[in-house]
Amino acid sequence: MEPIIEVLNDLIDGYAHFVSNEGTFLNREQSLRYAISMKAVPRAVDSLYYNLHRSGLILSDMDMPDDRYWFLPSFEESKDGQTTITYPLGKALEWAYQLCETSQTQFHYPGKSAQTDSPELAQNLENAINWKKGRALPALPALIKNLTRSFKEMSAAGRPVPDKQIETICTVVAIARVTTYLATEINKHFDTAYLQDLCQQFQTYADWRRIESIEFLREVLPVVTAVPGEEQACWQRACLDHHQFLEQKKKDASNEYIALCNSTGQLPPEDAVTKLANRLGDYAVCVLHDLYQRQQGYRPPAEFIEMLGLGMELKKAAKTEWKQIDDYAATLAKHGQENVLNWLEQWIRGAYHHHREQWDNALPYYREAFKLAKYRAGGEQHNLVRQYLTAAAKTQKKVDFKQGVEWARIME
Repeated sequence: MEPIIEVLNDLIDGYAHFVSNEGTFLNREQSLRYAISMKAVPRAVDSLYYNLHRSGLILSDMDMPDDRYWFLPSFEESKDGQTTITYPLGKALEWAYQLCETSQTQFHYPGKSAQTDSPELAQNLENAINWKKGRALPALPALIKNLTRSFKEMSAAGRPVPDKQIETICTVVAIARVTTYLATEINKHFDTAYLQDLCQQFQTYADWRRIESIEFLREVLPVVTAVPGEEQACWQRACLDHHQFLEQKKKDASNEYIALCNSTGQLPPEDAVTKLANRLGDYAVCVLHDLYQRQQGYRPPAEFIEMLGLGMELKKAAKTEWKQIDDYAATLAKHGQENVLNWLEQWIRGAYHHHREQWDNALPYYREAFKLAKYRAGGEQHNLVRQYLTAAAKTQKKVDFKQGVEWARIME
């Protein structure tokens, strides 16, 4: 589980960096879509392979599902156009039954027949049926408790499962539970089409990354095994070198790709991308190309840049008048930016009172600006939060102060 925990920690760090530093003209839902597709997916692939290598798990002989992407949902479209989702937890449980060469019933309720009566095992089985069909998502402790009880009962019934197999099953099912939660949340807050696109994006990037991994293992394993007693240290150095090598290839690819864009004023043609990939690898080049293509759907309107700059000037100027702020708000509405830069308008109004040390008047505007600026104002949030905390402290509003401190910690 350690490599997966490291991947999740890496994604959390990436999310915090995105929220803290990258401003956007998008609303909250669109911003989250952008963060997931443009930031989280490539970072997850990078982190997954880095931690699989570093931990040595990529060399493990553990039993694993045949489906390389068992930890992602599967999609099947019916004749009527409806898409059925099979979540990772269901797939992992089915794999566990096959690995143990038993049915779902005999896994969770060993020896079940018309003559047996065990309410606890019956509940064990019923829970597993609901989990596998996606009707409910268990808490991780409840899931592990169910599996542990099942293994104990199978052993008592004369069908013991080897300890190594138990460890593997618990690991796979626990990972599947985590990714099932993430997938169901994405499907709930967005839609199935977006979830399906994310899974395809991840698989495509991971396929490109896998090519690099295979080449790395082919070259380094003979070297590592040739140093008796120092295999672990040699392996760790090789993993670090490989990671740095890939990072450099990505930088080189980015520099050359941007030069191609600048030379034509548009994205490079496919033949130019292919030539670049032939030299630097699909992973370094094709991931970059795909992200740039996706980026085209997130281009800010020209008015956004202009109105952002004007708003920042009004906020900083101590001599800004209230009518100027009203005029700014009217201009936002004229250009259709009133729901995009509403956080900045509220911030300017708060700053107007702040400059005059009218703290009671400033706080409501700061409070609203703070709420609207989350996920949107990027690095400017640091200044906004500082001013919000100042107003909250001056007016002794503990709830506001606490909210500001909590968000400041997220942005650290």
